[in-house]
Amino acid sequence: MSEIKGEALGSLKVTVKTTDEEQLPEGYRVGLRDARQRLVALQSGQASGEATFEGLKRGKYGIVVLAPGNRYAVEEITTASGEAIGHHEVDVSAGATLEVTAQLVRGQVRIEGVAQKSGKPVAGVMVAQVPTSPEANADLFRQDQSDFDGTFTLPGVVPGTYTIVGVENAWGFEWMKAGVLARYVQHGQHVVIGDKMKGTVRLPEGVEVQAR
Repeated sequence: MSEIKGEALGSLKVTVKTTDEEQLPEGYRVGLRDARQRLVALQSGQASGEATFEGLKRGKYGIVVLAPGNRYAVEEITTASGEAIGHHEVDVSAGATLEVTAQLVRGQVRIEGVAQKSGKPVAGVMVAQVPTSPEANADLFRQDQSDFDGTFTLPGVVPGTYTIVGVENAWGFEWMKAGVLARYVQHGQHVVIGDKMKGTVRLPEGVEVQAR
């Protein structure tokens, strides 16, 4: 058993499945994010959907699936006994081996809109789709830069409730710092994507651009 500074390391076996039992695309990868939303482990996906991560420090990890041409989010995580433990994170204990199944939902909606200021379209603005409880849902963020006519597109959106915000000079901004998002979200545009929705959703109003 591996150890770091006297603490036994844990392991996590993840089996990923889609809600409609469709085959995951070739080249997909399974990864883990730590509590600071850093990608700390990444493996090539197998046809079986299984991935095993060894040598993990004690702590909470978010499961992410990266696939070419597709966006997935974890809808539910269950243990080997079938117990649901949420859809955000798994808690790995020191020296423990944990087996879970992550049920995935594929984003099949694209959101289109216009970034504007005082009623006029604005180019080069960072537009972000912010999920509810953003600190625990980093895989649900979507970003784009507004085009010359202020238009933007946010692809691969999964069902959920979001706030669309436009912020000037915000590339490289540390969105996940405590309190940063709150002041932008309160002036953003809310949108709800239903479970059965597919295709394009066009925002009825322009997204007002905010100063950084």
